[in-house]
Amino acid sequence: MPLPDQKARDRFALETGQNFSVIAPAGVGKTTAIAHRVAQIARHDARALSGRGAPLLPRLVVVTYTRKAADELRSRARAEIVQAGLSPRVFGLFNEAYFGTIHSFCIELLRRFGPLAGLPARFTIEPDDTALRLAFQRDTSDVAAFLPEDARAAWRCFGNAEKIWPLVWNCPQGAKPSVPTQCPKLNLDELFSFKRSKKNQKAEDNMHRAHERLRRWRDADGEARALGVPEVSGGGEEFEALWNNTFQPVREWLAACAAYAAVGLAETFAKFKEQRGCLGYDDLAPAALRLLRNPVVAERIHAREFSVVLDEAQDTDPAQFAVLLGVAQPVGAPGLWVEGGGAPPAPGRFSMVGDPQQSIYRRANVGVYWDLHEKLQQNRAAEALEFTVTLRCDSAIVASVNQRGPDLLHGRAGQAKFVPLQARPAAGSGGVWRLPVTWAQNISGKPNVSQLIQAEAQVLARWLAHAGFAGVGADGWGKVAVLAPRRDWLEVVELELRAAGIEPQLHAGDRTPGANPARTWLGALLGVLADPGDDFEIIGVLREIFGISDDELFHWCRERTISRSLAAALNLLEHLRRDVAGKPLREAVATAANSVRLRERIAVFPEQPAPGALEALFDQAVLADARGDTLAEFARSLRRGSVEAAEVPARSTAVQLLTNHKAKGLEWQAVIQFGLFLKPSFPSSQYPRWQPSAIAGTPLKCFYDKAHAAGGTDGNNFSNREHDTRRAEFERLLYVAITRPRHTLILMDAAALVEKSPTASLAGILGILNDGAARAWWEKLPELSKKSPKKAKASAKIIPVAALSVSWSIPEWSADVFADMVARTSQFTRRVRPSSLARHSALAGAERAEPDLSAPPEFPEEQPAPTAAVAYGNWWHDLMEHTPWAAGRETWTAFWEKHLASAPEPERARAETALLLRSPLAVRLGEPGLEFAAELPFLWAEPNGARAFDGCVDLVVWDAKNSRWLVVDWKTDRVEGGGEELRRRYAAQIEVYARALTAMTNAPAEAFLYGTRAGELTPLTGG
Repeated sequence: MPLPDQKARDRFALETGQNFSVIAPAGVGKTTAIAHRVAQIARHDARALSGRGAPLLPRLVVVTYTRKAADELRSRARAEIVQAGLSPRVFGLFNEAYFGTIHSFCIELLRRFGPLAGLPARFTIEPDDTALRLAFQRDTSDVAAFLPEDARAAWRCFGNAEKIWPLVWNCPQGAKPSVPTQCPKLNLDELFSFKRSKKNQKAEDNMHRAHERLRRWRDADGEARALGVPEVSGGGEEFEALWNNTFQPVREWLAACAAYAAVGLAETFAKFKEQRGCLGYDDLAPAALRLLRNPVVAERIHAREFSVVLDEAQDTDPAQFAVLLGVAQPVGAPGLWVEGGGAPPAPGRFSMVGDPQQSIYRRANVGVYWDLHEKLQQNRAAEALEFTVTLRCDSAIVASVNQRGPDLLHGRAGQAKFVPLQARPAAGSGGVWRLPVTWAQNISGKPNVSQLIQAEAQVLARWLAHAGFAGVGADGWGKVAVLAPRRDWLEVVELELRAAGIEPQLHAGDRTPGANPARTWLGALLGVLADPGDDFEIIGVLREIFGISDDELFHWCRERTISRSLAAALNLLEHLRRDVAGKPLREAVATAANSVRLRERIAVFPEQPAPGALEALFDQAVLADARGDTLAEFARSLRRGSVEAAEVPARSTAVQLLTNHKAKGLEWQAVIQFGLFLKPSFPSSQYPRWQPSAIAGTPLKCFYDKAHAAGGTDGNNFSNREHDTRRAEFERLLYVAITRPRHTLILMDAAALVEKSPTASLAGILGILNDGAARAWWEKLPELSKKSPKKAKASAKIIPVAALSVSWSIPEWSADVFADMVARTSQFTRRVRPSSLARHSALAGAERAEPDLSAPPEFPEEQPAPTAAVAYGNWWHDLMEHTPWAAGRETWTAFWEKHLASAPEPERARAETALLLRSPLAVRLGEPGLEFAAELPFLWAEPNGARAFDGCVDLVVWDAKNSRWLVVDWKTDRVEGGGEELRRRYAAQIEVYARALTAMTNAPAEAFLYGTRAGELTPLTGG
């Protein structure tokens, strides 16, 4: 049966040549919709393989918020293609499409195009840049140097450098602050002449002391540094208000200076990290934007004709939007469209799916998303679509969402605008209920917040124990979730559920790597097995995991005397190191953990991680193995936290406990909202800090200190803005919470526990307090104290295409059969990289690797920083790959001249391109009638089937006149012995290229090495 919004869904899936901006509210099936669109692109490519157009899948970029979501999208799309019965060749094209996060996509852009803009091709991702921050601060002696010259003297007098650094580390991307003017002149006469209207001796004394401090401040040396802005304490409200108003212009000037200098320092710090081959995740999008602002590099990127599909668009920040829109711009469109230049994305090249109603992360901005949604329509760069049928919620829940949604999401003051939902045609009735909370015992005096939380948790736990999971309309406890705005509230719920005999599972764990012993200890253990020479890590493993005493370790390190327990631990580690060698990564990790009984050791840790944490890390090892990570690389990623924290699988026997933030993107049969009538408290604001509303806008402003924030001259102080910002976030969080259940929504009614619930509570935001707009709706909700909800009428199950059930059994084999199977494995064709045949062990890391440049790497974050030789080699190969060889020598010369400035070693590049132009190779390549292919990938099996060579040839030339191939491999090595030494090192590798071409085409091939240092062409085979 077609859905009411089926037309919009069909347009998005089928019109792949059109750009769309889709508003997709909770539960409407956006993942399925994106999978349908990808499958339609695959059908197009099936026709293209028959000679009807160019394939699109190799240019497809599907970006979403997490790797897990990207894997889910890829899996769904693959299942759609399987169901469509498309050919294996289409699957080959599908494997070239990119599915991943914006961070990984930016890394790929930087790896591939960064050298053209002078950026390193390889770098290390540093999630924690504390050490780099300290080094940068140490090297930056005077922050005033980042201010306009006419502002420096006054800043040194009144400013405080320590006020700037917190702004630097949290500087919004693409920030554009106002240029500070001259420091305003102060008139202190009114302060000195102030007369109190009422007599108060204490206030008079405080005022006189303030006058004395003010005189000393006024009369201080004009060249003095760091006088600061004097603060007042006492003297009466009128005097304090006058004091603050007098100094407010200076505070605003200091805030402007701090913002201006912070942006300059942040930009310099980014370059500081780049020079050291280190980037943080927040640096990736700005670095990629620099590529797109470079006309030469942007031309190369646009030539790839990327087609972008962005999921979870509401969680995308301005810099990330700019990158994705920039890569989708057409060829010949210089400048970034979002910055007022160039052209908008070409048709079929950019579509985004999102829901501003679910924007709950501060780094993103509802206003930015909505402005882009409108701009795409105004420029006819995309059409707007809405999906309104939720495939999740039953009818009663949809009705309640539609009743309360317009008040929560009103579309004013930067808030999202509510999109009404429709229930699916086969939806069940469902239910929304209140669970009243009363005191289980008498409380003397006014209860504190802890008592209120415990009382509510006790009522909830006892009622659940009485009702059972069937009583809340669920098939099991794992289908029931309790949500709360704070983790510490959930910890109380966890204790009370255990006391009531119900198993809970808390999912709001700490993501800090060092706070998780499973991650920390496993990373250290694997690191020791991968590198037994790491003395520092070995000491830590012996001490923390094996419990070796400091005394034993001291005597071993100083006197080389060894105790029995220490000897046993070292013997176990050595045996384990040999045991895991050569095993698949997941098996090696599990073997290591089980051999030292890591699970049992973690169990006695005071703050042990949730059950299943270790198994989740084992699953991460499977993904790392698929990426080709070594044991050492996986260990390093665990220790540094650069692997996405694995989510612990939900246990089917446990009630799920999550914060409202963490619930986003999930669903359960029954959801209980806890803590509605309590006010979530937050740490007090720290200063200086950026203004909340300025993160998406210009010019950028900050609050210099608490007095500045409280006394804004625009009449809108920071406390009001912060209140509005947080309230808007909680309005969206409530929308997220009430759209999580499929059948049952239970709202805890603790109004009887509190004399007056604060308006900042979720109840106040929802409008259900005594004078609230939703009070009548609230009172009409049925109470669970009188009856339990029956399980909702069964609704039609929507089974995704990807949900395929597969089962098999493994027979028992005899020893002879097993031995025969092992013998047969030796007959499998072995995949060999031709580059592995080269004899360059003495130059490890000095020559270019041979990746498949047509397929973006999944997770290249852990690559080491390049040497200068590698950076130059990458630049040279990229230049040769894109040289328009068929256009002739004059065009080559102009092309090379245009790109020399981007070379890591410009003078060397100029000399070596000149050598190439004078070489015999240039003469050969300049002959008429030749056809060129650069970076040509191939897969060729030897006739005996023992080996299959998987490689990539630098340059292949077809000479139709003589019916033969010319193979050229570029070598930028610095070697003694010239061509003969290059021949010795690389002949075996390059001869494979010639053999493969000859075998596959029945045409002879000549193979040459070209050494750029000497401009020498070395023949390897005569064809």
